[in-house]
Parts: sequence; C-alpha cells; structure tokens
Amino acid sequence: MIFSVLLISTLSLIIVSILAEKVKLTVSDGKVVKEAEFALRELQKLSDSEVYESLSISKIVNAESEIGIFHFNMMLTIELTSPYFASGQLTESYKIIIMTHKEDGVKSFAINEFPVMTEDAIETYWIRKVERKRREREESFRRMEIESILLDDWKGTNRKDSHDDPSPGEEEEEEEEEEEDMYLEELQDEELTQRREQVSEQSLAQLLEEVQQLEERRDLREARQLESRNMQLRLVEPYMHEEYALSEMSLLELFQITVGEREGTDYQKYRAQQLLDQTLLRFQTNKRKQFNKEKSIERHEEL
Repeated sequence: MIFSVLLISTLSLIIVSILAEKVKLTVSDGKVVKEAEFALRELQKLSDSEVYESLSISKIVNAESEIGIFHFNMMLTIELTSPYFASGQLTESYKIIIMTHKEDGVKSFAINEFPVMTEDAIETYWIRKVERKRREREESFRRMEIESILLDDWKGTNRKDSHDDPSPGEEEEEEEEEEEDMYLEELQDEELTQRREQVSEQSLAQLLEEVQQLEERRDLREARQLESRNMQLRLVEPYMHEEYALSEMSLLELFQITVGEREGTDYQKYRAQQLLDQTLLRFQTNKRKQFNKEKSIERHEEL
C-alpha cells in the first residue's frame, strides 16, 4: 500500500516536471510578438488616467514557454518605452506571463510590477480623457437632436393622406376607406423605418451637412446670420472679428469648434455652442408652428 502511494506520488512529480519544462523561444517569432502585443494592450487598459497609452514595446529581451496544469504559459522579458516614467528613464524592463486556458482559450496576463509614471503625465492624460468623454457626450446629444429634426422633416414631406386623392364617385364604402388608410400607414411606417436606419448609419458630419441643407432650404441660415450681425454691433475687437468669422461658418464648423476639433478662442467656443442651440431650437419652433397651423385648419374644416 505504501509502495503504491509512493509510486503514484513519484509519477505525479515526474508528470508535473515534464509539464512544467520551459522551452526557450525566438524573440522574433510571430507568436511571441503577438503575445507581447496582447500583454501591452491589456496593460494599457489598466490605467484610469489612460497614461499607459504612452507605453510601447521597445524590445523583447527573452521568451520562454511552458505547459502548466490549466494553462499554456509564455514568459516574456520586455523592455517598454515611454517618455513619462517616474524613474526618468526612457525604457524599463518588465517580466510578463501570458496565460492561455487549455479548455476555452481565454487569455490573461500577469506582470511583476506596474509601470510608475510622473504625476504631471497622469494629470495631463486625465484631463485629455475628461475632454474626450465630454466631446463624446456632446456628440451623442447633438446626434439625437439632429436625427429627430431630420426624421420630423422626412415625415412632414413624405406624409401620405388617403383623403388627398379621393376615389371617383360621391359614395365610398367605409371598409375600403379603412383598408386604404391601413395600407398607407403600413407603407409609411416601412419607409420611415428605412429612413431611420439610413440616418443612424450616417456619421455626425454627414447629418450636420443634411441639416445645413435643410437650414438653407427653410431660410433659417439668414436668421442665424442676422442674430450674429446684431451681436457684432454690441461688441468690440477682437470679439467683433471673431463673431463675424462664426457667422460665415457652417453648422459642422460650429460644432467642430464646440468639441475642440477646430481651433477657436474661448469666446468662439461659447458662441458656437449658443448658435448651434439657437439653430436647432428654430427647427423645433417651426415644427410646433406647423403643428398648430394644421390643427387650426382641421378645426376650421370641422366647423
């Protein structure tokens, strides 16, 4: 019995030692490079300030592989480079293990120590991250506003009314009217769905260009330029010149200033936001006026 236990233990140790045998790999091997890049991407995700985005692989110094009990392991010694290491060095060496699960292939990694970066770099990247999040939030809200305007315009110009083209004859069967109305509603719903999908696939820049065309078609750009000219009368230089430049810009250019994609002064960023808000509000105001006008006509016809 004791002999059997010793034999089993000895065999287990032999198997583990065989499985744990390390194999040296060529650092330029494609698989080694791929695993190193995976580890870098995962490491970059671990920084709240995103300062690890400044890290890049300078050199793979050493690479080995081994078969673990649950994972296929690759051990790497990597030199990472960044101008923001707290040590002041341009490159630092790290030991990394990439583990690939034998059953599901899920990868994970471990590192001997995390890179330490300068406080100034952390603050700079944090501010950059906040600004990007603000821009993304602004783009999201603008997109919702613009999509609503374009879809409302489509519904207004593509509305189908069965009473616009009455069938010949003074009397119509009620069932035929209902069937025709249902058909028109289904057709319009299908076309509206297609239009909604088309709008959702367009970039924000493309949507703003469409709104720009709509603004010119409805003579709303003149109202925007008039408001800007009135503002210029109350300003002194350099703000008068900056306001004039805004009055000549497209909606896309105004939006690019608000999110920092286009250069502009603090005054222009503030005013570009105002001009965009006022322009989109005019579309909503015109929509309400059109709705009230249609309701008034309907009441008049009923009387």
